[in-house]
Amino acid sequence: MKTSRVYEIPFCWGEIYVGQSGRLISTRIQEHIRVTKYDDMKLAVAEHSMETGYQIDFEKTRILASVPGYKNRIVREVIEIEKNRKISTEKMGFNYHELGSHFCQL
Repeated sequence: MKTSRVYEIPFCWGEIYVGQSGRLISTRIQEHIRVTKYDDMKLAVAEHSMETGYQIDFEKTRILASVPGYKNRIVREVIEIEKNRKISTEKMGFNYHELGSHFCQL
């Protein structure tokens, strides 16, 4: 399975970005590279890089998990973000922390 994955992209200084995609990770990484190259702050990884000046090491992108199904990927992404909370997730489309709290109560 080359799609439906949770991944991490390292920054210099040890920080990481955690993301998920139902598409090919190579496609998603190319999107991250493009928005970072053109100072487009649509994605949290690009915004963090521009705000801090930290370089992103796209070549060291690593697959954390293969997770079929959107909801399952979101849950796994939340788990990985919480495990590796290093950067702001303000640009997320919804409240990940609220979602995580909900699953902790189950």
